[in-house]
Amino acid sequence: MLTSFLSPHLETLKTLWAKCRNIPGLFLLGNLGFSTYVTQVMYPSLLSRFDRIFDLFRENGIIIRPKVFRGYYGEKRYPESYTEKEKNKILMYSNLSGKWEDMSLETQIDPDLDRYFIRGDLLFKGQLCAAGKDFVVITYAGDVIRCHGEPSKMGNIFSEKIELFKEARPCSSKICPCPYYGLKFAETKGRTAESIKRVDRQ
Repeated sequence: MLTSFLSPHLETLKTLWAKCRNIPGLFLLGNLGFSTYVTQVMYPSLLSRFDRIFDLFRENGIIIRPKVFRGYYGEKRYPESYTEKEKNKILMYSNLSGKWEDMSLETQIDPDLDRYFIRGDLLFKGQLCAAGKDFVVITYAGDVIRCHGEPSKMGNIFSEKIELFKEARPCSSKICPCPYYGLKFAETKGRTAESIKRVDRQ
């Protein structure tokens, strides 16, 4: 699975498409058996132009999948600072892109999951999570840790001494730093986007 990212926030539509005309390489990869998709991080400054960007690429056979922006823009923190109108717009295009493009194959970062945290960072503290058992993070130094939110050292790939958990354990992180993996490895079966806990930043 290959992902392509767009950065049109500094481009005019005409310039953007001129620079992206080599994107037919995506179709070539598809013909060779690769699964590809295109995403766009929904920066606040981009939202008013996204309708035209989406239509431009769709008319040329490319579906852009919107991704929620997580971080600070100006002095505001996102996604919490998206307006309701902006959130609904992102969700609308997420649903449209899902209808027009098959994402049945498993991906490391699934943009369809963004709807779960468009209203804020997720919280899995106290819930059983398979991180450390079925998933780990390896640092540049080779240290193996449970996840970015809970950096308990489990070994080092260079010393060849790694002790993985034998079963899922409760999460102790105050904020899930990577909700894509949190939604995959924490116990969330049967939960809706509205029922999953979020971090209270008040």
